[in-house]
Amino acid sequence: MNPMRALLMMVCRVSPRTMLLLIVGLAAVISFCVSLEIEKARQSLKEKEQALDAEQHRKARVVILDRDVFEGGVIALDDLTCTDVPADRAPSDVLSDPTAAVGRVAKFSLNQGSCLSEHDLAAPKRSTGFQSKLRPGFRAVTFAVDTTTGVGGFVCPDSYVDIIAQVGNGPSTRANPILSDVQVVAVGTTFCKVPGQATAQPVSSVTVAVPPKDAGKLINAISAGRLYLTLRNDLDHTPVAVGDVQSLFDKPSEPKADIALAPLPPPLMVPAIAPATRQVSQMVIPTPPAPHEIEVWSGTKKDVATVAPQ
Repeated sequence: MNPMRALLMMVCRVSPRTMLLLIVGLAAVISFCVSLEIEKARQSLKEKEQALDAEQHRKARVVILDRDVFEGGVIALDDLTCTDVPADRAPSDVLSDPTAAVGRVAKFSLNQGSCLSEHDLAAPKRSTGFQSKLRPGFRAVTFAVDTTTGVGGFVCPDSYVDIIAQVGNGPSTRANPILSDVQVVAVGTTFCKVPGQATAQPVSSVTVAVPPKDAGKLINAISAGRLYLTLRNDLDHTPVAVGDVQSLFDKPSEPKADIALAPLPPPLMVPAIAPATRQVSQMVIPTPPAPHEIEVWSGTKKDVATVAPQ
């Protein structure tokens, strides 16, 4: 027999009173289960609200500066105080113990009332001298400027500039950028930015950080002409086309080719003359004639006289 049919037949045999009791009991059980689930949901929501409220009112202990500290300044215990602030307002790396900041130096200028964090302070063994301003692989080069070439004194440490070289004078004056987006690490003898400075400070020299390959290029430009600075916005690091200072000079003209001359006729072939042999004639010396003999008789006496021939 079909189970469903058997169930229907059994239900039909139940009396109306029993059926009513079964329906009421079933409804009570369902209502109890629903109420229990609703209560559990209400309790869970209440716990979440309490946790959220506790999180919003949770406090975190932070270290506060009692005075302004300039870049490179050493933090002393008297400069610090502790207070509680809402946890959601405290930085993730905020310091909660003042002794963790004592003796360390500020990596940049800090204002009074600011919370001290790990990223605000240099490592205890980190150098804070001028050489620490140079990024690894960079070199510092200093050159002279004045009010005109140095942007009126508005260049300060950590500014970024383009460097333009100018050569010649009068109609032959030429200028061209030689370096782009260069960091200024010092102006004059100052290598830390003064906070709150609103006026220009004219100086006689600036120091920039450049890679070694650009250091020689910059030194050549210092010797060859005059250098101008063009100040950039802090957020503008778009490179510009640059060249070498040697490109500003006229190239020496190449020597003109010599006029082609007609080829010379071949030399005349003169027959060689044998040197004349010098013949020395042998002189024949004639034999002188024999002297003449003349006999002279005087009586019986004979004399012979010799006469030379004429």
